[in-house]
Amino acid sequence: MKTIVQCFVLCCGVTAHAAQTQIVVPNNLANVEGNSSGSGPFLQAGATYQQVYSASEFTSLGAPTGIITGISFRLDSTAAQRLLGPWSSLTITMATTSQSPDGLSPNMADNAGPATSVFGGPLFFNATPDPGMASQPFNIHIGFSQPYYYVLPQGNLSMFMFGIGGQQIVALDAEATVGDGIGSVFANGSTLSGTPSTLGLITRFDITPVPEPSTGALCILGAFMLRSFSYLTKIPYQKGTL
Repeated sequence: MKTIVQCFVLCCGVTAHAAQTQIVVPNNLANVEGNSSGSGPFLQAGATYQQVYSASEFTSLGAPTGIITGISFRLDSTAAQRLLGPWSSLTITMATTSQSPDGLSPNMADNAGPATSVFGGPLFFNATPDPGMASQPFNIHIGFSQPYYYVLPQGNLSMFMFGIGGQQIVALDAEATVGDGIGSVFANGSTLSGTPSTLGLITRFDITPVPEPSTGALCILGAFMLRSFSYLTKIPYQKGTL
């Protein structure tokens, strides 16, 4: 039993994830103002909003899996609106999908596989535009209560957001270009059927890469498992057989 525990500890140490990083989608607009604006789910009357991000926008992660712990948006510089006050409720779920960001179905359920709830509850925003900046800072932040494990090979990233009434309608920075790696479906109220668009809110992700275990680590794991199996089944273990 002690050997099995040591094996698990070893594996956990080898496959431990790296430091958190930030990825902006679309990648090329990290410090560049988008060509459009949108409110997403942030409407006074409430709205349902789905946004899909291309998996290719996350290749800089350098790992097949990323742990997403939060997202951020930024104000649209042209509108120069301030976002200040409480938001009564916002629900966010995440999933993967084979749907292309520029080819989404009006039915939001068609654009996502099994989903994980990552946030649900009230929010308070305090974001003021800086007229001296070409693109605004990502100071509209939502930290997740439940992290999402995004496995890139499983498909594009689908984010579903349902907002219930806030203090104001606010213009957030967005991009509307075919092939830019983002697309959306918007609907008033709580309906899951809306209008697809190539427009998407420029989003910054707090994400931590999870590297694959090395070949050496897997060999060590195999050795430990064989030793444990030999002990538990009373099969003599011969040194030098590995």
